[in-house]
Amino acid sequence: MLLSVLAIVGWSTRSAAADYDLRFLPFAVDADEPHLAFLVGDITSRAALNMQRLSDAYPEIEALVLESDGGDAHAALTSARIVDEMNWRTIIPMGAGCYSACAFLYFAGSFRYAGGELGVHQTSSERESNFESQLTVADIIEVLSAFDVDQQVYRIMFSTPPEDMYVFSERELISLGLVGERKPSVVGDVAASEMTPSSIPEFRRYYQTDFFGDDLYPEGVKNVTLQQCEQICAKSKRCVAYTFVVDMNWCWPKHNLGVRRPDSRMISGILR
Repeated sequence: MLLSVLAIVGWSTRSAAADYDLRFLPFAVDADEPHLAFLVGDITSRAALNMQRLSDAYPEIEALVLESDGGDAHAALTSARIVDEMNWRTIIPMGAGCYSACAFLYFAGSFRYAGGELGVHQTSSERESNFESQLTVADIIEVLSAFDVDQQVYRIMFSTPPEDMYVFSERELISLGLVGERKPSVVGDVAASEMTPSSIPEFRRYYQTDFFGDDLYPEGVKNVTLQQCEQICAKSKRCVAYTFVVDMNWCWPKHNLGVRRPDSRMISGILR
């Protein structure tokens, strides 16, 4: 499998005279060899629609080659779901870079190869309010949880300022499971099994928010999912809220709301 991917990565040496179909920008495909699609620039608001059009026009596509500085986060998330549905492989060729929202598409690949750079950071928008920014974080976590993305990746992503870029080393790519065949998402499976009307209580979630203090337990509850954290709170008569540390799977049930403060690593909730 890896040898075939390395052969595909040789796309950059192909003749510039290739007949590329550019009707679906920022995606393109070589009409003579339609098993490969390319992300060739910034991810615009039309990207997801054009990716769907591309997959309809070229059902032979097997892999998506990525080289982009990012772009529209929600268009990238929707495009990533299409990559997942189509079971495409994702490739960052040698000498190329896939940064910011482009990483969402890379994570969605059924097989992931990064010969070039993969970089992440916090999303930002001058037009978004703090509430809308929290919703964007929630959307990112929800979509990426289906793509076998390690919790450590969230910690790195949400703790890197939008003006900076964290580029994963080759060792990190391997240790975090970001190269090779994508495994089923354990977190996603657990969440799906728990999220039933009879077992999940009603919580209002506040993303990128810490309810500091007023902890029920001095050491919190470690090694749990967000859904398990909510269940722990719901089962205690004294618990009215919680704060969950995303990158550490650490739950802090609360007997009161504490002091609310922003923190990109945290998700907090209030029992309705």
